[in-house]
Parts: sequence; C-alpha cells; structure tokens
Amino acid sequence: MLSAGSLALLTTMTLNVAFAAEKCPEKAQQINDSNSLLLLGGTVKGPVKQVVVGEFGKDVDQQKRIISEFDRCGGLARADVTFDKHEGDVMLKMVQNIVRVATGWESVYDLSVFVIKEGQPIEVNRKQGIINYQLGKQGTIASSSDVFLLQGEKGFTETINTYDSDQRLIKSVARGSDGRANGEYSYHWNRKNQLVSSNSDTSKMTWTYDQKDRELRLLTLTHNNYSDLTSSDECQLWDDHDNCTLSYSHEIEVFATVILLTPHHACRQG
Repeated sequence: MLSAGSLALLTTMTLNVAFAAEKCPEKAQQINDSNSLLLLGGTVKGPVKQVVVGEFGKDVDQQKRIISEFDRCGGLARADVTFDKHEGDVMLKMVQNIVRVATGWESVYDLSVFVIKEGQPIEVNRKQGIINYQLGKQGTIASSSDVFLLQGEKGFTETINTYDSDQRLIKSVARGSDGRANGEYSYHWNRKNQLVSSNSDTSKMTWTYDQKDRELRLLTLTHNNYSDLTSSDECQLWDDHDNCTLSYSHEIEVFATVILLTPHHACRQG
C-alpha cells in the first residue's frame, strides 16, 4: 500500500434529553462497545454524531464517512456509511444504511469494485445484501444473517458471536457461501473493559493505553498472499471523552523483494 497521509474528523453532540425514570441496562457501556464492534467496526466514547476518515498519498485517494444517531443509553439508532477508495487502477465504492428494528438491527449495503481501463471505470465485482443482526437476551448481538447477491448469484453468510460474563465480545465466527467473508475473530479486553487486541487468520490489532486510560497506540499486523504490512498509530491529542483526535502513523510493507516505509498522520477533531 502506498499512502502518505490520512485525515479523520469526529463530531460529537450533547444529548439534551430528559432522562426517563427507568435506568439504562446494566453494563450498558460493555454492551454498546460489543455491538459497535460488529455494526461499525470500532468503539468510541461519548455521543459521536459523525466520523470522517480519509487517506491520501502518491497513488491513493480514500474517504469513509459515518453519520450516526444514538439513543440516550448510547445504543446505535441508525447509521449511514459511505466508503470510496481509488488506488492505482482500482476503485471501490460502498454504501451502507443501518437502522434499529424490533429484533436488533438491519443493514442494507451495496459494494462495487471497478478497474480503470482507457480512462473509464469497468465494474468487475458487485455485492449487494441485507444483514439482519439478532439480539440475545442480554442486549448483545447473538447472531447475524447476510443474504446477498454476488455477481448476480445468491449467497448467504451466518455469523455466531460469543461473549464473556461481562457482555464483552470475545469471538465471532462467520460461515457461508462467500469464502472471503468466512473466518473467526477473537477479542480480548482488560480489567477496565478496554479492548486490547483483535485477532483473525490474516490480521492482528493491539491497543495500548496511557496512565489516564486514553488510547495511546494501535499496532496492526496484516498478512495476505502478496505481503506483510505493519502499521503503528501513535495518538497525540484527545477530545473531552478521551477519543484520539490526532495520531501519527508509520507503515512497513514487506513484499517478496521490496520493503516500503511509509510515515503518515491522522487528524481527528471532536
């Protein structure tokens, strides 16, 4: 990957609501963090309204935007996600809409991959689907079913999730007709309910925190058939909720005969 910079924007909002007499669910933060990992791919502190992440460099142009709404207990109510990436002669576009329903959440997505030939984008792959996330008795996502069309062919993926006694996600296993979506993820938390690692067959992510319990560093190791990528993100600034708002990153990508060293930075404003 050739990347020279990344940019992210977090917009938080104050929830001016009259709290009802009933309390939020016990262990609501752990439940929300576990569900956010499955729905949005990460966790944040505070009422985040918008996340914008971008990456730019010699041969890369990428942007991801998440506009979200949360209920008074911090549970996701809805989210609209867009992702666009242009790297070399390849373009990727994704649109996803997530809404809360009676049984959990429903996600509708459309993902397309294009190759640029003679200046024109040619679609080479497309996946459209609907994911239904089913809630368990504790309020966490027990399972999900993805029914999709991949290049016009019907397919499915079923995912089963496992939690510890504190309702923290510890394992997610996906099986179905799309081999690229299959696999197993494991998650590890510390005694302060902070996510410290996430592992799969092809990647490992490790988080460390400072003495104020703020995210300090994220180390990501990724392996594929062509290369091994090591990325280290060092947080520099934080918002009032201790979300990282400015980080500097360094990447090392090792191919069969080439090593690429790529420093870049991420900036997030809350």
